[in-house]
Amino acid sequence: MKKNLLFLLINLLVAFMSSCGTNKVPDEEDKINDYIQDTFFGATFGERQEDVLTKLSDYPIFFKTKSMVLIKSEVVFEGITFPMMALEFENNQFITIEFSDAFDDNNSALSKYNEIKDYLTSKYKLTELPIDDESTLCEVAAVGRNNCAVIVGCYLVDQPFNLEPLKIVKLDFFDGRFLVATT
Repeated sequence: MKKNLLFLLINLLVAFMSSCGTNKVPDEEDKINDYIQDTFFGATFGERQEDVLTKLSDYPIFFKTKSMVLIKSEVVFEGITFPMMALEFENNQFITIEFSDAFDDNNSALSKYNEIKDYLTSKYKLTELPIDDESTLCEVAAVGRNNCAVIVGCYLVDQPFNLEPLKIVKLDFFDGRFLVATT
């Protein structure tokens, strides 16, 4: 997933740079958003982990390391409910927030994916990402001139004992300045 986003960011950057000095702007330039959200529940990308956790103190921490905090509690983001939220940190700076939900059936997972995609479509110009493996059902992303990006996807995750794979829907916001370091 992060590889696809990195690929998209690089392609859009190349397209943007190749259009400099010309009157013709490539189609890829039209897909770059002016701004992608970078503040969540009062915490902004780049802030220190302790400051972010203070701002998110209403949510119980399920698991915490130096580079990740997992909150396993109902979280409502933009009217969409998620049972889990993960925060990533690089060099003690807030760089990624991920909202996720898991489903046993395709219809429920794709319904949640489409709900999130509809919300994102109302705010951003989205790009379909290429599907390069069997575990990805669908993915779209948006990048912004403010070095932030968002991606929503629906993925298959194998379970033990040959059970049907879980369908995971993820909504990730990234601070692109740290994207290369985290892939």
